Order: sequence, then C-alpha cells, then structure tokens
Amino acid sequence: MRRQIALRRVGVLKGIAPEDIIITNGCMEAVALSLMAVTQPGDTVAIEAPTNFSFLQLLKELGLLVVEIATDPREGVDIEELEKSLSKDNIRACLFMPNFHNPLGALMPDGKKQALMDLLSAHEVPVIEDDISSPLYFGEQRPKPLKAYDRGSLVLTCSSFSKTLAPGLRLGWIIPGSRFSPKIKRLKAGITISTSTLDQYLVSRFLESGAYERHLRVLRTALKKQLFRTALEIQKYFPAETRLAVPQGGSLLWIQLPPDVDGLAVYQSAFDRNIAIIPGVVCSNSKRFTNYIQIGCAAPFSHKIKEAVEILGAIVYGFL
Repeated sequence: MRRQIALRRVGVLKGIAPEDIIITNGCMEAVALSLMAVTQPGDTVAIEAPTNFSFLQLLKELGLLVVEIATDPREGVDIEELEKSLSKDNIRACLFMPNFHNPLGALMPDGKKQALMDLLSAHEVPVIEDDISSPLYFGEQRPKPLKAYDRGSLVLTCSSFSKTLAPGLRLGWIIPGSRFSPKIKRLKAGITISTSTLDQYLVSRFLESGAYERHLRVLRTALKKQLFRTALEIQKYFPAETRLAVPQGGSLLWIQLPPDVDGLAVYQSAFDRNIAIIPGVVCSNSKRFTNYIQIGCAAPFSHKIKEAVEILGAIVYGFL
C-alpha cells in the first residue's frame, strides 16, 4: 500500500520512500494524529475561514484554540493576515487545505504556496495539509502539495481514498517528514494499533492494475460536468443576488445567498424536504457566513437533483 502511494507522489515529492508514509483509518485520523504530534491542549492553531466543519469539532475535542485566517475563494488563505497573526497569537501549528479547499473550492497558486512555506519556515511553525481532493483536478496537471515546497520537514500531508474510491473506505495516510514521524507512529500504535490489512491489500492490488488512473480520468470528467450543471441550475432557480464560483476541481459548491437569508434556516427547511446541504455558519466559529450554504455535487446529475435545486431555490426565495 505504501509503495503504491509513494509511486504516485515520487515525481512531486523528491526522495519519498514507502517508509516515509504512515497508513491511517481515513484522512480525519491522519489529521488528528498530526495535530496531536505537533500541539498540546491549550495551544493555538491557525485555520482557514471558512473551513471544514469537522476540523472545528476535532480541534475542540483536542482542547486546542483556534485563530481563523481570512481565505480567498479562488486563491486560498490570506498570507498577509497569517503573517500578522503569527507575530501576535503564539500559533503552534496551521491546518490548511490549499488544493480544492473545503468548503470554498479554492486552489492556491504555486507561487503562493512557496510564499506560505517561506513564511512558516521563518517562524518554524508546522502545517498540517489536507490534500484529499487534489486528485480531482479539472486542468492538465494535478496541483502540487505544500509538501513539495517543504525544506524544513514542517509539512504533514494527509490524504485518503474517500473522495476517489469510496466514502466508507477508511484508508488514509500521512507523509509527516522526519521531524514528526516517530511521534506519529507512537500515537498510531497507542490509539488504533493498525489499519485493516485486508483493505490495504485490496486497494493496493487495484492500484497495481492501473485501473485506478483510468477510474480517476472518468471521475474527474464526471465531477466537472456535475459541478457546472448544478451551478447552471442554481443560476436559474436562485435569486439574482446569489453568488458562487465553480472551482477548478473537487466536488463542492460554496454559495453566497442574499444578505438577509439565513443559511441555517434554509438548511432546516431543506432537511424537512429530504435535501442535504451544509449551512455556512458551521464552517466557522464566527458569524461571518450566516448567509452561505454548501452543496455537494459528487452524485451523478439527475432529474431528482434538478428538482432538489429547484426546491432549494424556492426555499431561498421564501426567506426574502
């Protein structure tokens, strides 16, 4: 399993070997182990705003404080704001998603990734990178991870097969670098001991066959069509003041509703109609995203989804 993962990263991460990879029970365990390796309860972690709501729950359970850094919906975290925060907030670690950010869909440009790592290296602050969505790119090349710009073993790259093979397949990994690898291995052994060897064997055989790359090509094409089709339906059925940007990869749409519309109320009304969305308010500890919602577009577009978008639009209009 580790050999197959290393083979797919060797062109980007120079010198990577199977021994550099730690297998985990999904990406969330990878992130949790990484946080435990680089922080202690009471420490402060810088996160993007908005962020994956699961991260906020995890940080709370680990007893960690949070500083939210403004994040551009196209290019990712605001480096100038992060620099100011590093100077005054005693940040012990960062938790970022530079490639097809959840929930924004932002893709950080290569030059900005280099600038970010230069800044973190100057402050000796480690960064946990969620790279789970980078295989789902719509362009010509898979975007580079932050790890490609890491010269001080400060980046802990986390990923899994949940977004590319199956959501229920709890098979992930960490590429932590030499600085944090020993502690993560001890934490892994003490918490979950190991990850299903049967799952590892089955997935590694699938990777060896070459079918995974063929599957990814089909998946990327399908996701791109689904995102664009859903965005078109939103433009058709939602109020004119609605704003969204179709990302360059991934499967999520981050939607800004008219200012007076409460995203949480929209979520509750949609839930009553068996329509699943995420209210923007849960993606931050602040109240900045009360008129936002997130829609997932991983399922094939169908008449049922078109009907759900139309119902959502009617719900939003009902709150104007």
